[in-house]
Amino acid sequence: GGEEDMDEQGPLAYGSIEVRTGYSVGHLPQQAVSGSTQTVWKEASSQMHRWMEAKRALDDAEARLDPTDMATLRRLERATELFQACGGYEVDERIGRVLNGLGFEKKTWESPCSQLSGGWGMRVALARLLLSEPDLMLLDEPTNHLDTRGKAFLESFLQRSSGAVVLVSHERKLLDSCHKIVEVRFGKLSQYTCNFTQFLKERDERKELLERTKAKQDKRIEQAEAFIERFGAKATKASQAQSRRKMIDKIERIEMPSFDKHDDLLSTTAVQIRLPKAPPCARSVISVRGVHVGYEETEPLITDVSFELERGQKVVLVAPNGTGKSTLLKTLFGTIPPLNPETSYIRLGDDRVSRAFFTQDLAADLPGSITPLQFLEKLSPDRTHESIRSCLGSLGLTGDAALRDIRFLSGGEKARVALASFILVPNNFLLCDEISNHLDERTVQALCSALRQFEGLLIVASHDRRLLEGVATHTMILREGKAILHHGIPDEATHLLD
Repeated sequence: GGEEDMDEQGPLAYGSIEVRTGYSVGHLPQQAVSGSTQTVWKEASSQMHRWMEAKRALDDAEARLDPTDMATLRRLERATELFQACGGYEVDERIGRVLNGLGFEKKTWESPCSQLSGGWGMRVALARLLLSEPDLMLLDEPTNHLDTRGKAFLESFLQRSSGAVVLVSHERKLLDSCHKIVEVRFGKLSQYTCNFTQFLKERDERKELLERTKAKQDKRIEQAEAFIERFGAKATKASQAQSRRKMIDKIERIEMPSFDKHDDLLSTTAVQIRLPKAPPCARSVISVRGVHVGYEETEPLITDVSFELERGQKVVLVAPNGTGKSTLLKTLFGTIPPLNPETSYIRLGDDRVSRAFFTQDLAADLPGSITPLQFLEKLSPDRTHESIRSCLGSLGLTGDAALRDIRFLSGGEKARVALASFILVPNNFLLCDEISNHLDERTVQALCSALRQFEGLLIVASHDRRLLEGVATHTMILREGKAILHHGIPDEATHLLD
Protein backbone atom coordinates (compact mmCIF):
# COMPACT_ATOMS: atom_id res chain seq x y z
CA GLY A 1 0.00 0.00 0.00
CA GLY A 2 0.97 3.65 -0.07
CA GLU A 3 1.56 6.12 -2.86
CA GLU A 4 2.82 4.70 -6.13
CA ASP A 5 4.42 6.14 -9.24
CA MET A 6 1.80 5.51 -11.91
CA ASP A 7 4.47 5.24 -14.62
CA GLU A 8 5.92 2.17 -12.91
CA GLN A 9 2.68 0.25 -13.36
CA GLY A 10 2.83 0.21 -17.17
CA PRO A 11 3.08 2.70 -20.03
CA LEU A 12 0.27 5.08 -20.96
CA ALA A 13 -0.49 5.06 -24.71
CA TYR A 14 -1.59 8.69 -24.40
CA GLY A 15 -3.24 11.03 -21.91
CA SER A 16 -2.28 11.56 -18.29
CA ILE A 17 -3.19 10.47 -14.78
CA GLU A 18 -3.36 13.25 -12.24
CA VAL A 19 -3.67 12.84 -8.49
CA ARG A 20 -4.70 15.92 -6.52
CA THR A 21 -1.87 17.32 -4.38
CA GLY A 22 -1.95 15.93 -0.87
CA TYR A 23 -4.10 12.93 -1.83
CA SER A 24 -2.67 9.42 -1.46
CA VAL A 25 -3.29 6.43 -3.72
CA GLY A 26 -2.75 2.92 -2.39
CA HIS A 27 -2.80 -0.36 -4.30
CA LEU A 28 -2.16 -4.03 -3.73
CA PRO A 29 1.16 -4.89 -5.44
CA GLN A 30 1.58 -8.29 -7.11
CA GLN A 31 4.78 -9.01 -5.19
CA ALA A 32 3.09 -8.61 -1.78
CA VAL A 33 5.76 -8.55 0.97
CA SER A 34 8.40 -10.78 -0.63
CA GLY A 35 11.77 -9.88 0.81
CA SER A 36 10.41 -8.22 3.97
CA THR A 37 12.36 -9.13 7.11
CA GLN A 38 9.87 -7.43 9.45
CA THR A 39 7.28 -9.19 11.61
CA VAL A 40 3.68 -9.50 10.43
CA TRP A 41 2.63 -6.78 12.93
CA LYS A 42 5.37 -4.32 11.94
CA GLU A 43 4.90 -4.83 8.18
CA ALA A 44 1.11 -4.45 8.44
CA SER A 45 1.45 -1.17 10.36
CA SER A 46 4.43 0.20 8.38
CA GLN A 47 2.38 2.51 6.10
CA MET A 48 0.20 4.20 8.74
CA HIS A 49 1.69 7.58 7.83
CA ARG A 50 -1.21 9.74 9.04
CA TRP A 51 -1.14 8.20 12.50
CA MET A 52 2.70 8.38 12.61
CA GLU A 53 2.71 12.08 11.62
CA ALA A 54 -0.04 12.87 14.14
CA LYS A 55 1.94 11.06 16.88
CA ARG A 56 5.12 12.99 15.96
CA ALA A 57 3.20 16.29 16.04
CA LEU A 58 1.74 15.40 19.46
CA ASP A 59 5.15 14.43 20.87
CA ASP A 60 6.61 17.67 19.51
CA ALA A 61 3.76 19.77 20.98
CA GLU A 62 4.21 18.08 24.38
CA ALA A 63 7.98 18.66 24.30
CA ARG A 64 7.51 22.40 23.50
CA LEU A 65 4.67 22.96 25.97
CA ASP A 66 4.99 26.05 28.14
CA PRO A 67 2.03 26.28 30.59
CA THR A 68 2.41 30.10 30.61
CA ASP A 69 2.23 30.36 26.78
CA MET A 70 -1.30 30.14 25.32
CA ALA A 71 0.07 29.52 21.80
CA THR A 72 1.80 26.28 22.89
CA LEU A 73 -1.35 25.20 24.81
CA ARG A 74 -3.50 25.72 21.70
CA ARG A 75 -0.94 23.84 19.61
CA LEU A 76 -1.07 20.87 22.00
CA GLU A 77 -4.88 20.94 21.92
CA ARG A 78 -4.92 20.84 18.10
CA ALA A 79 -2.26 18.08 18.02
CA THR A 80 -4.26 16.03 20.55
CA GLU A 81 -7.49 16.38 18.51
CA LEU A 82 -5.70 15.32 15.29
CA PHE A 83 -4.05 12.37 17.07
CA GLN A 84 -7.43 11.19 18.43
CA ALA A 85 -8.99 11.56 14.95
CA CYS A 86 -6.26 9.28 13.54
CA GLY A 87 -7.01 6.54 16.08
CA GLY A 88 -5.04 7.81 19.06
CA TYR A 89 -3.84 5.24 21.54
CA GLU A 90 -6.36 2.65 20.28
CA VAL A 91 -4.21 2.05 17.19
CA ASP A 92 -2.94 -1.34 18.44
CA GLU A 93 -6.52 -2.51 18.80
CA ARG A 94 -7.21 -1.42 15.20
CA ILE A 95 -4.13 -3.26 13.84
CA GLY A 96 -5.15 -6.39 15.76
CA ARG A 97 -8.71 -6.18 14.45
CA VAL A 98 -7.52 -6.03 10.81
CA LEU A 99 -4.99 -8.87 11.23
CA ASN A 100 -7.56 -11.02 13.00
CA GLY A 101 -10.19 -10.21 10.35
CA LEU A 102 -7.83 -11.38 7.58
CA GLY A 103 -7.20 -14.67 9.38
CA PHE A 104 -3.97 -14.10 11.37
CA GLU A 105 -4.03 -15.76 14.78
CA LYS A 106 -2.48 -13.70 17.58
CA LYS A 107 0.47 -16.10 17.91
CA THR A 108 1.52 -15.32 14.30
CA TRP A 109 1.66 -11.52 14.72
CA GLU A 110 5.32 -11.56 15.75
CA SER A 111 6.38 -14.10 13.09
CA PRO A 112 8.73 -12.81 10.36
CA CYS A 113 7.11 -12.24 6.94
CA SER A 114 9.95 -14.22 5.34
CA GLN A 115 8.38 -17.43 6.72
CA LEU A 116 4.99 -16.82 5.10
CA SER A 117 3.57 -18.55 2.01
CA GLY A 118 2.59 -16.41 -0.98
CA GLY A 119 -1.05 -16.38 0.12
CA TRP A 120 -0.27 -15.18 3.64
CA GLY A 121 2.19 -12.63 2.24
CA MET A 122 -0.64 -11.19 0.12
CA ARG A 123 -2.80 -10.97 3.25
CA VAL A 124 -0.09 -8.93 5.03
CA ALA A 125 0.06 -6.60 2.02
CA LEU A 126 -3.73 -6.23 2.13
CA ALA A 127 -3.65 -5.50 5.89
CA ARG A 128 -0.91 -2.89 5.29
CA LEU A 129 -3.01 -1.22 2.61
CA LEU A 130 -6.21 -1.17 4.68
CA LEU A 131 -4.37 0.28 7.69
CA SER A 132 -2.65 2.96 5.57
CA GLU A 133 -6.10 4.50 4.86
CA PRO A 134 -5.28 6.12 1.50
CA ASP A 135 -7.73 8.55 -0.12
CA LEU A 136 -8.05 6.12 -3.05
CA MET A 137 -7.58 2.34 -2.89
CA LEU A 138 -6.93 0.34 -6.09
CA LEU A 139 -7.64 -3.36 -5.48
CA ASP A 140 -6.96 -6.07 -8.08
CA GLU A 141 -8.82 -9.25 -7.05
CA PRO A 142 -8.50 -8.49 -3.30
CA THR A 143 -10.41 -11.61 -2.20
CA ASN A 144 -7.82 -13.98 -3.68
CA HIS A 145 -6.10 -15.90 -0.84
CA LEU A 146 -8.98 -15.04 1.55
CA ASP A 147 -11.32 -17.62 3.05
CA THR A 148 -15.05 -16.94 3.54
CA ARG A 149 -14.51 -15.20 6.90
CA GLY A 150 -11.75 -13.00 5.43
CA LYS A 151 -13.96 -12.04 2.48
CA ALA A 152 -16.79 -11.02 4.84
CA PHE A 153 -14.37 -8.88 6.89
CA LEU A 154 -12.97 -7.15 3.78
CA GLU A 155 -16.44 -6.37 2.44
CA SER A 156 -17.48 -4.89 5.81
CA PHE A 157 -14.23 -2.88 6.10
CA LEU A 158 -14.57 -1.38 2.61
CA GLN A 159 -18.19 -0.40 3.24
CA ARG A 160 -17.11 1.53 6.37
CA SER A 161 -14.06 3.08 4.68
CA SER A 162 -14.21 6.85 4.16
CA GLY A 163 -11.89 6.76 1.11
CA ALA A 164 -12.75 5.91 -2.50
CA VAL A 165 -12.26 2.32 -3.68
CA VAL A 166 -11.75 1.05 -7.24
CA LEU A 167 -11.59 -2.72 -7.51
CA VAL A 168 -11.40 -5.53 -10.05
CA SER A 169 -13.16 -8.64 -8.81
CA HIS A 170 -15.09 -11.75 -9.80
CA GLU A 171 -16.58 -12.03 -6.29
CA ARG A 172 -20.32 -11.46 -6.85
CA LYS A 173 -21.05 -10.49 -3.23
CA LEU A 174 -18.30 -7.87 -3.20
CA LEU A 175 -19.44 -6.47 -6.57
CA ASP A 176 -22.97 -6.15 -5.21
CA SER A 177 -21.68 -3.90 -2.41
CA CYS A 178 -20.27 -1.41 -4.97
CA HIS A 179 -22.08 1.83 -5.92
CA LYS A 180 -20.79 2.03 -9.49
CA ILE A 181 -19.85 -0.57 -12.12
CA VAL A 182 -17.51 0.22 -15.02
CA GLU A 183 -17.61 -2.33 -17.84
CA VAL A 184 -14.66 -2.68 -20.21
CA ARG A 185 -15.77 -3.88 -23.64
CA PHE A 186 -13.65 -3.68 -26.81
CA GLY A 187 -11.35 -1.03 -25.34
CA LYS A 188 -14.20 1.26 -24.21
CA LEU A 189 -15.56 2.00 -20.73
CA SER A 190 -19.28 2.13 -19.91
CA GLN A 191 -20.39 3.39 -16.49
CA TYR A 192 -23.42 2.26 -14.51
CA THR A 193 -24.37 3.89 -11.19
CA CYS A 194 -25.62 0.75 -9.42
CA ASN A 195 -24.40 -2.58 -8.01
CA PHE A 196 -23.52 -5.63 -10.11
CA THR A 197 -26.93 -7.35 -10.09
CA GLN A 198 -28.63 -4.11 -11.13
CA PHE A 199 -25.88 -3.54 -13.73
CA LEU A 200 -26.70 -6.83 -15.49
CA LYS A 201 -30.36 -5.74 -15.69
CA GLU A 202 -29.51 -2.19 -16.83
CA ARG A 203 -27.07 -3.45 -19.46
CA ASP A 204 -29.80 -5.63 -20.97
CA GLU A 205 -32.16 -2.62 -20.97
CA ARG A 206 -29.48 -0.45 -22.68
CA LYS A 207 -28.94 -3.17 -25.25
CA GLU A 208 -32.69 -3.37 -26.02
CA LEU A 209 -32.94 0.45 -26.28
CA LEU A 210 -29.90 0.53 -28.56
CA GLU A 211 -31.41 -2.19 -30.77
CA ARG A 212 -34.74 -0.29 -31.04
CA THR A 213 -32.97 3.03 -31.79
CA LYS A 214 -30.74 1.37 -34.39
CA ALA A 215 -33.75 -0.29 -36.05
CA LYS A 216 -35.48 3.12 -36.33
CA GLN A 217 -32.29 4.71 -37.72
CA ASP A 218 -31.82 1.89 -40.25
CA LYS A 219 -35.43 2.29 -41.42
CA ARG A 220 -35.00 6.08 -41.79
CA ILE A 221 -31.79 5.61 -43.84
CA GLU A 222 -33.41 2.88 -45.93
CA GLN A 223 -36.41 5.13 -46.76
CA ALA A 224 -34.12 8.06 -47.68
CA GLU A 225 -31.95 5.85 -49.90
CA ALA A 226 -35.06 4.43 -51.61
CA PHE A 227 -36.25 8.00 -52.33
CA ILE A 228 -32.85 8.96 -53.78
CA GLU A 229 -32.76 5.86 -55.98
CA ARG A 230 -36.30 6.46 -57.25
CA PHE A 231 -36.29 10.25 -57.76
CA GLY A 232 -32.59 11.24 -57.86
CA ALA A 233 -32.55 11.47 -61.69
CA LYS A 234 -35.76 13.58 -61.90
CA ALA A 235 -35.13 17.33 -62.19
CA THR A 236 -38.27 18.18 -60.18
CA LYS A 237 -37.12 16.04 -57.22
CA ALA A 238 -33.34 16.64 -57.48
CA SER A 239 -33.12 19.18 -54.62
CA GLN A 240 -35.16 16.88 -52.31
CA ALA A 241 -32.95 13.91 -53.19
CA GLN A 242 -29.85 16.02 -52.54
CA SER A 243 -31.11 17.15 -49.12
CA ARG A 244 -31.82 13.50 -48.20
CA ARG A 245 -28.27 12.55 -49.27
CA LYS A 246 -26.88 15.30 -46.99
CA MET A 247 -29.09 14.03 -44.15
CA ILE A 248 -27.72 10.47 -44.57
CA ASP A 249 -24.12 11.75 -44.64
CA LYS A 250 -24.68 13.68 -41.40
CA ILE A 251 -26.19 10.76 -39.50
CA GLU A 252 -23.88 9.25 -36.90
CA ARG A 253 -24.42 5.54 -37.48
CA ILE A 254 -25.21 3.46 -34.38
CA GLU A 255 -22.78 0.53 -34.04
CA MET A 256 -24.05 -2.43 -32.04
CA PRO A 257 -21.38 -3.80 -29.67
CA SER A 258 -21.13 -7.57 -29.46
CA PHE A 259 -23.26 -9.16 -26.75
CA ASP A 260 -22.78 -12.71 -27.90
CA LYS A 261 -22.39 -15.73 -25.61
CA HIS A 262 -18.60 -15.86 -25.90
CA ASP A 263 -18.37 -12.29 -24.67
CA ASP A 264 -20.87 -12.58 -21.83
CA LEU A 265 -19.52 -11.85 -18.35
CA LEU A 266 -21.00 -15.00 -16.86
CA SER A 267 -20.44 -17.32 -19.83
CA THR A 268 -18.75 -20.66 -19.16
CA THR A 269 -17.56 -21.08 -22.76
CA ALA A 270 -14.65 -19.47 -24.65
CA VAL A 271 -11.88 -20.95 -22.45
CA GLN A 272 -10.64 -24.49 -23.03
CA ILE A 273 -8.00 -26.22 -20.94
CA ARG A 274 -6.58 -29.59 -21.90
CA LEU A 275 -4.02 -31.27 -19.67
CA PRO A 276 -1.47 -33.47 -21.46
CA LYS A 277 -2.14 -37.20 -21.17
CA ALA A 278 -0.68 -38.55 -17.91
CA PRO A 279 2.33 -40.81 -18.64
CA PRO A 280 1.97 -44.41 -17.35
CA CYS A 281 3.17 -45.30 -13.82
CA ALA A 282 2.36 -47.73 -11.00
CA ARG A 283 -1.27 -47.80 -9.81
CA SER A 284 -0.21 -46.70 -6.30
CA VAL A 285 1.33 -43.26 -6.85
CA ILE A 286 2.33 -42.24 -3.30
CA SER A 287 2.47 -43.88 0.14
CA VAL A 288 2.92 -41.77 3.27
CA ARG A 289 3.49 -43.20 6.75
CA GLY A 290 3.80 -41.42 10.12
CA VAL A 291 4.98 -38.07 8.73
CA HIS A 292 5.13 -34.97 10.96
CA VAL A 293 4.71 -31.75 8.95
CA GLY A 294 5.97 -28.25 9.82
CA TYR A 295 9.03 -26.06 10.25
CA GLU A 296 9.74 -26.44 13.99
CA GLU A 297 10.36 -29.94 15.37
CA THR A 298 8.88 -28.87 18.71
CA GLU A 299 5.76 -27.36 17.07
CA PRO A 300 4.57 -29.54 14.16
CA LEU A 301 1.54 -28.23 12.23
CA ILE A 302 0.30 -31.75 11.41
CA THR A 303 1.35 -35.04 13.01
CA ASP A 304 1.30 -38.68 11.93
CA VAL A 305 0.17 -38.16 8.32
CA SER A 306 -0.51 -41.58 6.76
CA PHE A 307 -2.30 -42.47 3.51
CA GLU A 308 -1.90 -44.23 0.16
CA LEU A 309 -3.22 -42.66 -3.04
CA GLU A 310 -3.73 -44.05 -6.54
CA ARG A 311 -3.94 -42.93 -10.17
CA GLY A 312 -7.27 -41.30 -11.05
CA GLN A 313 -8.00 -40.06 -7.53
CA LYS A 314 -8.71 -36.34 -7.08
CA VAL A 315 -8.08 -35.23 -3.48
CA VAL A 316 -9.19 -31.74 -2.41
CA LEU A 317 -7.43 -30.56 0.74
CA VAL A 318 -9.73 -28.47 2.93
CA ALA A 319 -8.86 -26.65 6.17
CA PRO A 320 -9.12 -23.29 7.92
CA ASN A 321 -6.30 -20.87 7.04
CA GLY A 322 -3.02 -21.36 8.88
CA THR A 323 -3.45 -25.07 9.58
CA GLY A 324 -0.71 -26.25 7.21
CA LYS A 325 -2.28 -26.97 3.78
CA SER A 326 0.61 -25.37 1.85
CA THR A 327 3.21 -26.92 4.16
CA LEU A 328 1.75 -30.41 3.66
CA LEU A 329 1.87 -30.01 -0.14
CA LYS A 330 5.49 -28.79 0.05
CA THR A 331 6.36 -31.86 2.14
CA LEU A 332 4.68 -34.25 -0.32
CA PHE A 333 6.47 -32.58 -3.24
CA GLY A 334 9.83 -32.72 -1.45
CA THR A 335 10.41 -28.95 -1.07
CA ILE A 336 10.71 -29.36 2.71
CA PRO A 337 11.55 -32.62 4.54
CA PRO A 338 9.36 -34.33 7.17
CA LEU A 339 10.16 -33.25 10.75
CA ASN A 340 10.77 -36.95 11.64
CA PRO A 341 12.62 -38.49 8.64
CA GLU A 342 14.04 -41.36 10.76
CA THR A 343 10.64 -42.70 11.81
CA SER A 344 8.52 -41.92 8.74
CA TYR A 345 8.53 -42.22 4.95
CA ILE A 346 7.10 -40.72 1.75
CA ARG A 347 7.40 -43.24 -1.12
CA LEU A 348 6.48 -42.82 -4.78
CA GLY A 349 4.96 -45.84 -6.58
CA ASP A 350 7.87 -46.27 -9.01
CA ASP A 351 10.49 -44.24 -10.87
CA ARG A 352 7.96 -43.35 -13.60
CA VAL A 353 6.00 -41.09 -11.21
CA SER A 354 6.57 -37.48 -12.32
CA ARG A 355 5.37 -34.63 -10.09
CA ALA A 356 4.46 -31.01 -10.81
CA PHE A 357 3.60 -28.41 -8.17
CA PHE A 358 1.44 -25.34 -8.80
CA THR A 359 2.30 -22.97 -5.94
CA GLN A 360 0.59 -19.74 -4.86
CA ASP A 361 3.81 -17.91 -5.78
CA LEU A 362 4.05 -19.23 -9.35
CA ALA A 363 2.42 -16.15 -10.95
CA ALA A 364 4.31 -13.68 -8.71
CA ASP A 365 7.65 -15.37 -9.52
CA LEU A 366 7.33 -15.14 -13.32
CA PRO A 367 10.21 -13.24 -15.02
CA GLY A 368 9.03 -9.70 -15.83
CA SER A 369 11.24 -8.72 -18.76
CA ILE A 370 10.25 -11.43 -21.29
CA THR A 371 6.94 -12.23 -22.99
CA PRO A 372 4.69 -15.20 -22.07
CA LEU A 373 5.63 -16.79 -25.40
CA GLN A 374 9.38 -16.47 -24.75
CA PHE A 375 8.98 -17.77 -21.18
CA LEU A 376 7.05 -20.87 -22.25
CA GLU A 377 9.39 -21.60 -25.19
CA LYS A 378 12.33 -21.62 -22.75
CA LEU A 379 10.38 -23.84 -20.36
CA SER A 380 9.29 -26.35 -23.05
CA PRO A 381 11.90 -26.29 -25.83
CA ASP A 382 10.44 -29.49 -27.34
CA ARG A 383 7.02 -27.84 -27.92
CA THR A 384 6.40 -26.04 -31.21
CA HIS A 385 5.82 -22.29 -31.38
CA GLU A 386 2.29 -22.98 -32.68
CA SER A 387 1.36 -25.39 -29.85
CA ILE A 388 2.47 -22.84 -27.22
CA ARG A 389 0.47 -20.07 -28.96
CA SER A 390 -2.49 -22.45 -29.05
CA CYS A 391 -2.15 -23.22 -25.31
CA LEU A 392 -2.01 -19.49 -24.45
CA GLY A 393 -4.92 -18.79 -26.79
CA SER A 394 -7.08 -21.50 -25.18
CA LEU A 395 -6.54 -19.70 -21.85
CA GLY A 396 -7.65 -16.38 -23.32
CA LEU A 397 -4.14 -14.96 -23.84
CA THR A 398 -4.19 -14.03 -27.50
CA GLY A 399 -2.54 -11.40 -29.71
CA ASP A 400 -1.00 -8.54 -27.77
CA ALA A 401 -1.14 -10.23 -24.34
CA ALA A 402 1.06 -13.14 -25.51
CA LEU A 403 3.67 -10.71 -26.92
CA ARG A 404 3.78 -8.13 -24.10
CA ASP A 405 6.41 -8.26 -21.33
CA ILE A 406 5.02 -10.22 -18.37
CA ARG A 407 5.50 -7.27 -16.00
CA PHE A 408 2.80 -5.35 -17.91
CA LEU A 409 0.19 -8.13 -17.60
CA SER A 410 -2.71 -8.00 -15.13
CA GLY A 411 -2.90 -10.36 -12.17
CA GLY A 412 -5.39 -12.55 -14.05
CA GLU A 413 -3.19 -12.67 -17.16
CA LYS A 414 -0.12 -13.64 -15.08
CA ALA A 415 -2.17 -16.40 -13.44
CA ARG A 416 -2.97 -17.76 -16.91
CA VAL A 417 0.71 -17.73 -17.92
CA ALA A 418 1.52 -19.61 -14.69
CA LEU A 419 -1.27 -22.08 -15.47
CA ALA A 420 0.06 -22.55 -19.02
CA SER A 421 3.55 -23.31 -17.63
CA PHE A 422 1.97 -25.91 -15.35
CA ILE A 423 -0.16 -27.69 -17.99
CA LEU A 424 2.29 -27.73 -20.91
CA VAL A 425 4.47 -30.54 -19.51
CA PRO A 426 2.99 -34.08 -19.13
CA ASN A 427 3.00 -35.41 -15.53
CA ASN A 428 1.07 -38.11 -13.67
CA PHE A 429 1.05 -36.56 -10.16
CA LEU A 430 -0.15 -32.97 -9.80
CA LEU A 431 -0.09 -30.92 -6.58
CA CYS A 432 -1.91 -27.57 -6.66
CA ASP A 433 -2.02 -24.82 -4.02
CA GLU A 434 -4.97 -22.45 -4.58
CA ILE A 435 -4.79 -22.93 -8.36
CA SER A 436 -8.05 -21.02 -8.99
CA ASN A 437 -6.83 -17.72 -7.49
CA HIS A 438 -6.93 -14.76 -9.96
CA LEU A 439 -8.98 -16.81 -12.46
CA ASP A 440 -12.40 -15.70 -13.68
CA GLU A 441 -15.52 -17.88 -13.69
CA ARG A 442 -15.03 -19.15 -17.27
CA THR A 443 -11.43 -20.23 -16.65
CA VAL A 444 -12.27 -21.90 -13.31
CA GLN A 445 -15.05 -23.93 -14.99
CA ALA A 446 -12.67 -24.97 -17.78
CA LEU A 447 -10.00 -25.85 -15.19
CA CYS A 448 -12.45 -28.02 -13.21
CA SER A 449 -13.37 -29.86 -16.39
CA ALA A 450 -9.69 -30.48 -17.27
CA LEU A 451 -8.80 -31.68 -13.74
CA ARG A 452 -11.83 -34.01 -13.70
CA GLN A 453 -10.62 -35.69 -16.90
CA PHE A 454 -6.98 -35.98 -15.70
CA GLU A 455 -6.07 -39.67 -15.38
CA GLY A 456 -3.18 -39.25 -12.94
CA LEU A 457 -3.26 -38.41 -9.20
CA LEU A 458 -4.33 -34.91 -8.19
CA ILE A 459 -4.00 -33.26 -4.75
CA VAL A 460 -5.33 -29.70 -4.64
CA ALA A 461 -5.47 -27.39 -1.60
CA SER A 462 -8.29 -24.90 -2.02
CA HIS A 463 -10.93 -22.79 -0.29
CA ASP A 464 -12.84 -22.61 -3.60
CA ARG A 465 -16.12 -24.48 -3.37
CA ARG A 466 -16.26 -24.83 -7.18
CA LEU A 467 -13.10 -26.98 -7.13
CA LEU A 468 -14.33 -29.12 -4.22
CA GLU A 469 -17.71 -29.83 -5.79
CA GLY A 470 -16.47 -29.97 -9.40
CA VAL A 471 -13.39 -32.16 -9.01
CA ALA A 472 -13.11 -34.14 -5.73
CA THR A 473 -13.34 -37.93 -5.58
CA HIS A 474 -11.83 -37.68 -2.07
CA THR A 475 -11.49 -34.95 0.54
CA MET A 476 -8.67 -34.53 3.04
CA ILE A 477 -9.59 -32.41 6.06
CA LEU A 478 -6.92 -30.91 8.33
CA ARG A 479 -8.28 -30.73 11.85
CA GLU A 480 -6.53 -30.36 15.23
CA GLY A 481 -3.14 -31.26 13.78
CA LYS A 482 -4.37 -34.36 11.92
CA ALA A 483 -4.96 -35.06 8.21
CA ILE A 484 -8.12 -37.17 7.73
CA LEU A 485 -8.86 -38.66 4.28
CA HIS A 486 -12.56 -39.13 3.34
CA HIS A 487 -14.16 -40.77 0.31
CA GLY A 488 -16.38 -38.22 -1.45
CA ILE A 489 -17.27 -34.85 0.11
CA PRO A 490 -18.39 -34.97 3.78
CA ASP A 491 -20.64 -32.18 5.14
CA GLU A 492 -17.76 -30.91 7.30
CA ALA A 493 -15.74 -30.02 4.18
CA THR A 494 -18.62 -27.98 2.74
CA HIS A 495 -19.16 -26.20 6.09
CA LEU A 496 -15.47 -25.21 6.20
CA LEU A 497 -15.97 -23.32 2.92
CA ASP A 498 -19.26 -21.63 3.99
